[in-house]
Amino acid sequence: MKLSRLFLLCCLSQIAILVTSCSSDSSAGGIEDEIINSDENFVAVQVNRQSFVPDAVTVNSQEDFVNIIGTETATNRSVFLTFKLIGEGTLNLGDSANNPEGNIAGFLINDEDKGYLTNGIEGNWGEIKITKLDGINRKISGTFHFTAYDQEYRPIVLENGEFLDVSY
Repeated sequence: MKLSRLFLLCCLSQIAILVTSCSSDSSAGGIEDEIINSDENFVAVQVNRQSFVPDAVTVNSQEDFVNIIGTETATNRSVFLTFKLIGEGTLNLGDSANNPEGNIAGFLINDEDKGYLTNGIEGNWGEIKITKLDGINRKISGTFHFTAYDQEYRPIVLENGEFLDVSY
């Protein structure tokens, strides 16, 4: 029961972030509108050993938190990373004592209203490594990997993920 409510809350928060990003002025405080994947704002990952390269990347930032959502529009599937930006280094994902910032990641199959999240089961289920942080130009690069779970506790594995020169 607890997982279902948490899962619903996380999915709804992602929708709220998307709605906010689409209606906000990007010059008014760090929230960016949709950005097409290119040499800038590049995101890619292997999902269960299948290549996933989103063609649209949405970036939201507010205070110390960054939310990167990469969507493959043809399949309407998305990968997202939401994390507290504390500088270069490794950020843990999952519901554990090693993740006091509440960093979360997931994979969404939007047409089926299905989502896989890293905070569904106790433990450390992945990490984000910030490899380059340019505070002046507000660009960030890094790598990531994680295992996320759906409501029935079925896993999905995302590995060899990277984001390059994403504007935040």
